[in-house]
Amino acid sequence: MQREAGIPCSVLVLRNVYGSPCDFGERSQVIPALMRKSINYPSEDFIVWGSGNQGRAFIHVDDVVNALILAMGKGLGEGTIQIGPSVCTRIKDIAEMIVKISGKDVAIKYDTTKPEGDKARSADYSKAKTVLGWEPRMKLEVGLQKQYQWIFDRIKQR
Repeated sequence: MQREAGIPCSVLVLRNVYGSPCDFGERSQVIPALMRKSINYPSEDFIVWGSGNQGRAFIHVDDVVNALILAMGKGLGEGTIQIGPSVCTRIKDIAEMIVKISGKDVAIKYDTTKPEGDKARSADYSKAKTVLGWEPRMKLEVGLQKQYQWIFDRIKQR
């Protein structure tokens, strides 16, 4: 767009965004799906797809919104900018954090017949830090607690 029309722009590449509001149904992303399973446990099994050793760069929606706002003011004309943490968190660790948040004695089962995708994905947010002054702020544990409570409240309202 910038090269063709002369309009300065930037493209934010978002990693694994989580947070509320979200879909937590049967076909939802990993975090809300595991939260739903833990809330419904034991009437719903707590099954993790794959071995749980696959890792992702999870970024809270509040951090994404902050990056979008900064990009409007500082990112135009800067091209592609990655938004997400530079660390991978294993799905197994996410599952264990969710079980801890639930306060239940949940039996975690791993279904290795299900796909798990890439073994590891993380972001290089150095350009976001340099150009936008952005870096992830929401601690994963805090973001997970907030999202868990949001899903819990909606499931209990049904």
